[in-house]
Amino acid sequence: MSNRHLIFVGTVGEGIFRSDDGETFVRKSNGMFVECDVRALVAHPENPRVIYAGTNEGLYRTDDAGENWTRLDSPMNDLVIWSLLVDPRRPDTLFAGTRPAHIFRSTDAGRTWSQVGATINQHCNNLIFNRVTTLVSDPFDADTFWAGIELDGVRRSRDRGETWTRCDTGLSSQDIHSLAIAS
Repeated sequence: MSNRHLIFVGTVGEGIFRSDDGETFVRKSNGMFVECDVRALVAHPENPRVIYAGTNEGLYRTDDAGENWTRLDSPMNDLVIWSLLVDPRRPDTLFAGTRPAHIFRSTDAGRTWSQVGATINQHCNNLIFNRVTTLVSDPFDADTFWAGIELDGVRRSRDRGETWTRCDTGLSSQDIHSLAIAS
């Protein structure tokens, strides 16, 4: 049985690999620094040939399913991108979470970016800088997005990323590395 999906794998130190059959992988990092650390990958929900990669070298995009990558100039050029989100309802809207912990948003498919109004602790004991480790959209509310921050809890935006509030009362750990929303 053949796999019709392309599987992308981001690595630390060797860029991106792609599998066309779900079993074997070939390096697909043309246009990236050869030793790029890829911390986040996300596919466009309507055009599977468009993939975004968050790296230690900034943000990259491919429009040809990984054959060629282009670095998108952004305020994240000198930051490490740890998480990415493409809004499934408005795919030209993207969010990026970085180290040091900031959240950025683009509403034009990554051409321009702005930092959003999320108050996040910028310094962590023993780590120096914390990270925005995960970003998710709420499947039940198109205006709501969630962010998990390493050693600084959970944030929620109910206005498409304009403002963010802390909402983690009751968590015994503030070291957030993943979020999932289920009904």
